[in-house]
Amino acid sequence: MEHSIIAAYIVILLGCVAQKNLSYIDVMKDYLTDGKFDVMVEVLKKFKSFVTLTGSVGNRELASIQRVIQVLESS
Repeated sequence: MEHSIIAAYIVILLGCVAQKNLSYIDVMKDYLTDGKFDVMVEVLKKFKSFVTLTGSVGNRELASIQRVIQVLESS
């Protein structure tokens, strides 16, 4: 479980970088299998479900996570 949380925070960090500078998306894709963010999006969706169920974050944080998911899915 701890590994999943660490992975989710890494995805959030990379997603925030991608939001601020879209040119980094192409750089990140070079390091991904098949150049897709599918695995990263799945990790983040599971994390979002987990924090929603536990109530450990507020609406603002959930909106930020959702924005990162949207950026990665649209890339």
